[in-house]
Amino acid sequence: MKKTVLLLFSVAALLCACKQAPSKEEVAAVIFETDMGNDVDDALAADMLFKYAAQGKIRLLGMGLNKDWEDSREYLDILNTWYGCPDLPVGVVHGGASYADDENCYASRVCRLKDADGKPLFPRSKAEYASLPDAVELYRKLLSESTDGTVDIVSVGFSTNLSRLLASEPDDVSPLSGKKLIEGKVRRLVVMGGNFDGRKLTEFNIVKDIPSAKNVLENWPTEVVITPFELGERILFPGSAIEETATPTPVTEGYKAFQAMPYDRPTWDLTAVLYAVEGPGWFTLSPTGRVEVTQDGGTIFSEDPDGKCKYLMVSDLQADSIGKRLTELFKETYVR
Repeated sequence: MKKTVLLLFSVAALLCACKQAPSKEEVAAVIFETDMGNDVDDALAADMLFKYAAQGKIRLLGMGLNKDWEDSREYLDILNTWYGCPDLPVGVVHGGASYADDENCYASRVCRLKDADGKPLFPRSKAEYASLPDAVELYRKLLSESTDGTVDIVSVGFSTNLSRLLASEPDDVSPLSGKKLIEGKVRRLVVMGGNFDGRKLTEFNIVKDIPSAKNVLENWPTEVVITPFELGERILFPGSAIEETATPTPVTEGYKAFQAMPYDRPTWDLTAVLYAVEGPGWFTLSPTGRVEVTQDGGTIFSEDPDGKCKYLMVSDLQADSIGKRLTELFKETYVR
């Protein structure tokens, strides 16, 4: 009986968190921009956001998929359904980047999972995904309906949708350009991408759409906070936390499908969500500056008090504390 009550309470809390109307003293609203299906850290980051929403720390406005893959759309539906938010708005990219082996990505594998009776292991809420709105159209609507300066965008994938939003023109939804909408409604953009530790790496999220990354990082009109490759690389999410989860979830099964167990995984996307919701206390912030995206997808940071960008760094002590906090958050998953 206790487990049943816990489940009902948790689902009800999540439904309220995903659908609640804005209040006069509202918490930050979050839009989650993801390339769900490439790396399982996106799924772990989504798990964090649903829990923060259930705790009343954020309002989860919607999700945008910047990976152009049908199974990624279905996997987002599985996630939203499992966490009690079947009506959470989802926008998709058209003509965006995909990946060479998408049919074997963890999102596709989870979509194919069956139970003992041969039925899909996880329920869906949508019958098909062709009617999902374009992400830019959805974002213009969500922003136009939001209170000024209350929206945080967490981008943990390619910059395609955000670049198109930035370049969008006035329409029936709003008389404002995309840039003006962002200036008025978006408090900050938190980005997982790039590399600033001197190794001159070309990071995956940047190189999959270099022109869009360049446009966003060099021209975004509000604060940009970047969690770079080297930070997430230092903090590993423990595979043991997945193995200790008795009941299958879309996230645990995605983790198991991503690589052969047991393994630990860098926390690139999780650190972006942690900063967006819990703030800078876990991290060390760089000085204010600008980021240049080079022709090959490299990222160069230059200090400039008139710039919009900062990036996150961590000491060994901070890295250890963040790792423990992320594991703690994951283990808060309610019992199905």
